[in-house]
Amino acid sequence: SPEEARLCIQRHATSKLLTTKDLDSIHTFGFRGEALPSIASVSRFSLKTQAEGQTEGHELFIQSGDIQYERACARAQGTTVEVTGLFHSVPARRKFLKTEATESAHIVQLCRLYALANPKISFTLTENGRLVFKSPPCEQIEERIHEIWGRTLTQKLLKLDPAEADGLKLHGFIGKPGESRSSRHEMITFINGRPVESTALNSAIKEAYQTYLSKGRSPIALLFLGMDPSSVDVNVHPAKREVRLRSEGLVRSFVLNTLGNCLQNAIEETRPKSTFQRTSELNQPNTAAPAPRSTDITNAPKIKARIQPLEPTFKPVTAPAKQVAEPKEIFKDATEHASFAWNYLGNCHKHYLLFESEEGIIILDARTAEQRLFFESLIQELNNKKTSSQPLLFPETLELSPAAAVLLTEHSELLRTCGFDIEPFGKSVFRIDALPSWLSTENASEFIQAYIDYVEEHASSLKKEQLAHDSFAKLASRYASQAPLPESKAQANALAQRLLATENPLTSPDGKRAYMELPMVDIQKKLS
Repeated sequence: SPEEARLCIQRHATSKLLTTKDLDSIHTFGFRGEALPSIASVSRFSLKTQAEGQTEGHELFIQSGDIQYERACARAQGTTVEVTGLFHSVPARRKFLKTEATESAHIVQLCRLYALANPKISFTLTENGRLVFKSPPCEQIEERIHEIWGRTLTQKLLKLDPAEADGLKLHGFIGKPGESRSSRHEMITFINGRPVESTALNSAIKEAYQTYLSKGRSPIALLFLGMDPSSVDVNVHPAKREVRLRSEGLVRSFVLNTLGNCLQNAIEETRPKSTFQRTSELNQPNTAAPAPRSTDITNAPKIKARIQPLEPTFKPVTAPAKQVAEPKEIFKDATEHASFAWNYLGNCHKHYLLFESEEGIIILDARTAEQRLFFESLIQELNNKKTSSQPLLFPETLELSPAAAVLLTEHSELLRTCGFDIEPFGKSVFRIDALPSWLSTENASEFIQAYIDYVEEHASSLKKEQLAHDSFAKLASRYASQAPLPESKAQANALAQRLLATENPLTSPDGKRAYMELPMVDIQKKLS
């Protein structure tokens, strides 16, 4: 009604709480009391609404907190809020906004959460006239997940069997064992339909996956937890995202067990079944062994995973990727490094090279050393804008979420200078026509997704070109094709000399120790 329209833009006037007891039973999801008047005070704000049963709508227009006009309008039943000129009257606030693409990514992320929480409501998001994503009402949450996360990621999910215990209910989807992300953006939790951040929930999810993921990787999860509203405090933060649970231990144990059972069942289903006959069958006289049951290989996940696509018979002969990406001129002449006086002794488990020095024994991690060498080589190529690239005979396609597609578009020029050739190929789909020479086709999609995740978390640090190059090279060193491990004394000595000639031979780009020295004094003490 017109009266309610005027009331909703007044400060402290839209609370739905009548008594203090209502704080323990919050079921609503609307704006908090300050949201509409706050946004109206720093923008050009328009509200059009028409209640059910009314013959005409009502419109309010506010600029910088002051009502400019109020009038009747024609519209369908419902409410539309339009905000333009955000912070036009508060330039001090406007300067803290990030780039347009970064702010757009935040909006996409927010809309994505609302869309996942409310699959039966239609959502449409446009940017500068361009449709970012549109999802009609969905009867099944799977349809909405497909719209938001795309087909590729949806195929990597397991559906949880609905679980219920001690007043708690849980359903949702989690990543298959081994599927992961480099950030937590695909680990989303809802409590009573509200998107939340909960330390207890996040801890339970990570613990369930602790034996399935490598260090630094995050699980994929979309969980819907139902519980008594009085057991969750949503008023920890004005944004209502961070919540506290009254029985964290109970919730954590419930979620951990539910996810653990689902993951274990998934592993059992993919475990190959025994094809040996029982002893009693083999001992039957004058009878042939029963024929094995036919199997539909298209429905057998373990077999299907082993079917490899046919490769072309002839391939162009190319140099190994590592050699192309490592110009030798980056390294100083090893003979000029006066501190190199190591005598190669051998290797331990192939990865670790053992050297004798004047003070003791040196243990060098060959893989970590290669990462440091590759990192500095790539940095020089990027700074000189001489990155080598390899066109793909058969272009790869990459499907991303709408938010990731926005970030990829913003950083497409940087990726181009780094050896990529990526073009839009449909709704949130891109075509990869060329890759840097150091990156294999098999790792291309995973690397680009990891880079987007990194950009989303460190957008502000990538504004300077050098920082952007450092970040890109640091990530690339994890995905670059690995060079063969040294097999001879000459190769081991060459690797050590090249490492010592770099600017920082002590660690990998990620901070992992490249080598360590065991002083003879310490060795003698241990053996005395």
